[in-house]
Amino acid sequence: MKAYPWGKGTVKWLRDDAPNDSDKSFPVPAGKVWDVLSIAYELVASAVVGNRQMAVYITDGTDALWTTVPSPAVAALTPCNGRFAPNLPTDNTTQLARLDTYGWSSTISVTGPLPRLLLPAGHVVRVSDYKAIDPAGDPLVVVLQYVEYDA
Repeated sequence: MKAYPWGKGTVKWLRDDAPNDSDKSFPVPAGKVWDVLSIAYELVASAVVGNRQMAVYITDGTDALWTTVPSPAVAALTPCNGRFAPNLPTDNTTQLARLDTYGWSSTISVTGPLPRLLLPAGHVVRVSDYKAIDPAGDPLVVVLQYVEYDA
């Protein structure tokens, strides 16, 4: 644990797997500060044609963009998973992944660099397919890992 002037933090994870939503937001609660360690996601594209491209947006809570981090584009109809974290390269490679009991299937694994983010209360981490090809039909699961401090 890191010791900041406001105390020691607690490592936490948030998972949003709500269906019919390819746009997820995580607001920093009042009285807290987040040190974002990584953002992992899995997107399964629907039959709607179009290349998906994931992005992380950091806003100040009023939709004023603080920073954005795009990932490489992923071809239509391709399941993909990815991770944004400090010091990761931007990469888009095909890997084999066991998707379910039906066997092995090709999927895309995407990584992207994430700047060091120390976010005060009210800021929002948003992960979405910024092209919004099929927002209600592309299931997106996001897991946010961070250290939470009392402000």
